[in-house]
Amino acid sequence: MAISGMSLRSMVDDWLAPDPKRGFRVSHYGRSGAGRYVCVVADNGSGSKAMFFFRHRDGKWCIYPPGPERPAMHGKVSCTEASGASVQVGKSNGGPVKRQLACGCSHLQDTG
Repeated sequence: MAISGMSLRSMVDDWLAPDPKRGFRVSHYGRSGAGRYVCVVADNGSGSKAMFFFRHRDGKWCIYPPGPERPAMHGKVSCTEASGASVQVGKSNGGPVKRQLACGCSHLQDTG
């Protein structure tokens, strides 16, 4: 049995094996702090079974709730001079030299 799948129907078929004549129904659904969930009740002829399914951020339905969203660093990555080739843009006598990096940033470098 798959722990996660693309569609809710495939997960219900895999885990609850409902009788095609009786089918299944969503008894309740909602949102929690972790995301969306549904409770599905299926009758397979020998009795009813109920199970919760949880929708994850990637769109897949799983039998376990998604983990908490963890802090992440998002933003622009700044370049460093060690990251690539540079082209010398200007010279000065014993003073700093302005260098143009491959990324397009300019940095001053002391040549003295």
